Amino acid sequence: MFSSKAQLIKRTGKNGVGRYDFLKLLATEYQITKSR
Repeated sequence: MFSSKAQLIKRTGKNGVGRYDFLKLLATEYQITKSR
């Protein structure tokens, strides 16, 4: 359902994401999952 850490790293590159971007990603993913 939610991205694993490895998937997140793959999607965001080696630099990773800032905390804000990470939370935004999670929120978006949560909304998508909920609407299915």
